[in-house]
Amino acid sequence: MSKETLEERIKALEEENERLKQEVLDLEQIERLLRRSKAWFRAIFEGSAIGIAILNMSGVLIETNPALDGILGYNSEELRMNGMASVIHPEDFAQNNAQIRDLMEERAVQHQSELRLVRKDGQTVWVNFKVAAIQNTEEEFKFIIMLMEDISSRKANEAKQTELLQALEKTNRELDSFAYIVSHDLKAPLRAIGSLATWLSEDYKDRLDENGREILELLTNRVERMKNFIEGILQYSRISRMKGNRTETDLSRVVKDVVEAVAPPPDIEVRIETVLPVIRCEKLRMEQVLQNLLSNAVKFMDKEEGIIRIGCREEGDCWEIYVADNGPGIEEKYHEKIFQIFQTLNARDKFESTGIGLSIVKKIIEMSGGRIWVSSVPGQGSTFTFKVPKHDTNAEGMNEHEK
Repeated sequence: MSKETLEERIKALEEENERLKQEVLDLEQIERLLRRSKAWFRAIFEGSAIGIAILNMSGVLIETNPALDGILGYNSEELRMNGMASVIHPEDFAQNNAQIRDLMEERAVQHQSELRLVRKDGQTVWVNFKVAAIQNTEEEFKFIIMLMEDISSRKANEAKQTELLQALEKTNRELDSFAYIVSHDLKAPLRAIGSLATWLSEDYKDRLDENGREILELLTNRVERMKNFIEGILQYSRISRMKGNRTETDLSRVVKDVVEAVAPPPDIEVRIETVLPVIRCEKLRMEQVLQNLLSNAVKFMDKEEGIIRIGCREEGDCWEIYVADNGPGIEEKYHEKIFQIFQTLNARDKFESTGIGLSIVKKIIEMSGGRIWVSSVPGQGSTFTFKVPKHDTNAEGMNEHEK
């Protein structure tokens, strides 16, 4: 063998030696990574708050983690002896057993449901149940992994919520019945009293002095006020229980209809200052809101030349609609009080009012996801502003002649 050939051979052996050393190092690195991965897997498996069960493709239980043992009250050995099927509630077994069988026969890769498990002490536990077939990339082995999260508290809360809703529905039905009884049983005698008062004032007016006629008139007014109170209470109680259809509603058209219905006197001018949007709402409820605000502005106007301004402005994702007047104004200390039921700022003998109107307005606006408030300077007027969400609005529906 020549010297050159020997040197080439030595060099090749050295290179092979270096390659083998590198492979050894790579194998050692892989082994370290595998040990680390196993340690990580074990830490996750043992420390998970979610119950985990691992089965082979024949459905035989291989291992469970402490969380599952805690959920079921069985240890791993007991579960292996009894099998996972033994802890599934009988009413939930058939459906989920079929799903697991599909996984084992490779007709599915995963399944999720909420089901009941039976603990060792006989108590029922609700779990969020997830099961999947797992295999390595080379498809050398497969197994089934089950994840079970205890959701008993949530299911108990859902059951309680359902129970409360049922109780609320029952209460609402009772309230509707009560409202009907109140309407019938109170209005009937009021009508009789009103009729008697009218009969007395018409048939005995020649025998009554001025004081007697005033008393009868006062009695008639009080009967009418009581009827209005009853109607207002019924209307207020029904707002949250009686919901209409939400439709695209042109507020410009609604305002025009409301102005015509209220029919302000000639000394009060109503100005529409801005284009009003089209919003998705219960049209009758929105008419009720605007009619109440406009009627109040007209009723309490104390200026020889009254002005009522109606308009809106954009505020983020909401519309702010306002009804402003140059009337008597409201002191700041009463700004919250006026939205409370039965609250009025004037004597009812001076301004006939039930004190329910603004409370109804507030309830309607809040049910639509908005809010209402008043800003005012005594002697200079008041501005009632309510905010409604802009979503579902259709600005293209504005009247062209008002732009």
